[in-house]
Amino acid sequence: MYGKWPPYPPCVNDDCTTRPCCAGEYKYAWPELVGKKWPEAEATINGDNPYVTCIVIDKAMKGFGDFCCNRVYLYVDIQGPNGVVKLIPQVPLNPPPTNLLSQPPPYSAMSPAFVKSASGSDDSARSASVE
Repeated sequence: MYGKWPPYPPCVNDDCTTRPCCAGEYKYAWPELVGKKWPEAEATINGDNPYVTCIVIDKAMKGFGDFCCNRVYLYVDIQGPNGVVKLIPQVPLNPPPTNLLSQPPPYSAMSPAFVKSASGSDDSARSASVE
């Protein structure tokens, strides 16, 4: 195959417009994983729902802004060791909330050590200067 793989899993909805529709018989939210290290959280999610892909991003960043049944964002604290999950991992809302932290934090927003997938856009490398 020539070219590159998509930077994150292609969006799949199967005509669903709600998280319960997406999940079917599987889970779509994991509140019990807040405070856990992201590798442990990812393993739990993959065991509970084999149809989703975990995307690890900094807790201050937004996801990709689209509703996809096959994505779960793990919002982690990249400044701590092993990245602790800070927000409930779940299939994104439809439509996504607009009030999530919209400004980049005053440090490099994403760390290659903790990011498994990046959008490939400027959002994946945003940083702001500290004044």
